[in-house]
Amino acid sequence: SRVESKTLKVFFDGDCRVCAHEISIYQRAKSADKIHFVDIMHPNFKAEEEGLDPKKVHEIFHVKDSSGEVFQGVAGFREIWKILPEWQWAYRISKPKAIQALMKLGYQIFLRIRPFLPRKKSCRL
Repeated sequence: SRVESKTLKVFFDGDCRVCAHEISIYQRAKSADKIHFVDIMHPNFKAEEEGLDPKKVHEIFHVKDSSGEVFQGVAGFREIWKILPEWQWAYRISKPKAIQALMKLGYQIFLRIRPFLPRKKSCRL
């Protein structure tokens, strides 16, 4: 099913408790209807159909805009913040390259500990 009216597609790991919690915050935002949230752990998800690398999409956060441009990691979060009114403060604060460098460092640390974080009990086959 194509989602033309959405501004962004956000690909997230629904079995990662931290990831799913953060995404749920964005899903409750006023303009969340502009975003199509895609759980990459859903059995019907096929990375190739989205033009994404199946291994990489499980390693790092991906966001795709309506033109098909893909943003990874911190750049992906910034794309979300840019279109959600209640998160535009975070987008503005994260504009300086020095702040983005710190955020990227923090995200790299998170990626290293993520495999050790508790996962949701999945009944998916």
